[in-house]
Amino acid sequence: MVSVFVISSSGSRVALLALVLSLPLMLISRWRWIKQDKKRWLVIALLIASVAGVSHIHEKNRGMSNAMNKITAMNAGFSGSVRLGMYSIALDLIKDKPWMGHGIGSFVRVWQLAKPAFYARHPTARLPEKRVGHPHNELIYWLVEGGVVMAFSLALVALVTLLSLWRLPVSRRYAYMALLIPIALHTQVELPFYISSLHWFLFLFLLFMALTPSATVYSAPYLSKIQSPLQISALSLFVIGAAFLVHSMASSLEIKHYLQHRLAKTTPFPRGVNNPYFSQRVSEHMMRSLLFISMKAGIKKNVRNYADWGEKTLKYNPHIVIYKSTAMAFEYLQEADKQCAIATEGNAVYPMDKMLKKMAKQCRLQ
Repeated sequence: MVSVFVISSSGSRVALLALVLSLPLMLISRWRWIKQDKKRWLVIALLIASVAGVSHIHEKNRGMSNAMNKITAMNAGFSGSVRLGMYSIALDLIKDKPWMGHGIGSFVRVWQLAKPAFYARHPTARLPEKRVGHPHNELIYWLVEGGVVMAFSLALVALVTLLSLWRLPVSRRYAYMALLIPIALHTQVELPFYISSLHWFLFLFLLFMALTPSATVYSAPYLSKIQSPLQISALSLFVIGAAFLVHSMASSLEIKHYLQHRLAKTTPFPRGVNNPYFSQRVSEHMMRSLLFISMKAGIKKNVRNYADWGEKTLKYNPHIVIYKSTAMAFEYLQEADKQCAIATEGNAVYPMDKMLKKMAKQCRLQ
C-alpha cells in the first residue's frame, strides 16, 4: 500500500507502467492463496484502491494529473518534451554507426556535438541546458557506444534470465518477474538508479535469485591443485577492490569539500589527482583554478597554457564550463579569432547559456 501511495502521488509514468505490468504477474503467482481466502484479498484490493484515490486527491497538482501532463507534453513534440529531443539525437547517432557504435566512453562527446544539427532542424526544441552524460535510457546509451554488438550481448543476458525464470515453480516465477520488471524498467528512463548503491545491490540480488536455478555444480579433481592460488587471487582482488573504493570515496569527498569551500591550498586534491576514476575531473578543477589565479595575477604564460589545454580538451570533452573558461582565456590573451571560434561553437552546443550567447553575439557584431 505504501508503494501504491508513492506511485499515485508522484505521477511517475514508468512507475504506473511497472504497476500495470507487475501487478497481474504478482496476482498470478499468489492465485492459489487468493482463491483460499477471497474475502481477505478483496479487502486488501479495496484498501489499495482507496490509498490510490486518497493520494490522487491529496496531490492534485502532482499524482495522476502530473502523469497526464507529461504525456500531453510528449504529444506536443520536441518543443514540449526534453526527453523526446534527447532520444532523437541518440537514435540519429545510432544510425550513423549502428554495428560497433561510437566507442566506449564516447557518448558525452558525440551527443553534445550533435546538438547544433538537431537545433537547426528543430529550432523550437527543448533540450537540457547543461552537459548531458546519459540519455536517460540504458539501452540507447549502450547502442550509441557499442552498437548492435553490445545490444546483442544485453539481449543474451535478458534471454538467459527469462529462461532461468521459466524453470522456477509458477509461484516464484511470476513473483520474481513482478519484482524485476519495475527496477529493470527504471534503467530505461533514468540514469540507472541515480547511481544508488542500494538499488544496484537490490537489482543484483534479484538477478541472483532468478538465476539460481540455472547454476550447475561441477566437480573436477585437478582444481584441488590450484585451490590455494585461486583463494589467494580472490582475496587479493577483494583487498585491491576495497582499497580502490575507499580511495575513490576519499577523492570524492575532496572534490566536494573544494566545491563547497573553495579553500586556497597548494594541493587541494592530494588523493584525487592519483585516483584513476577522478583524476580527469581533478585536473579540470586544477586547470580552472590556475586560470583564474593567473588572470588575477597577470601571469600570461599560465593563461596561454590553459587556452591550449582547453582547445585540446574540448575535442573529446565538450563541457559547457570548459567552453566558457577557454573563451575567457582567449579574450584575456586578446586573440579575438580563437575566442569567437570557441564561443560560437559553445553557443551552438549550449544555446541557452547567457555568457556564451553574449560572446557569440558580440563576435557577430565585430
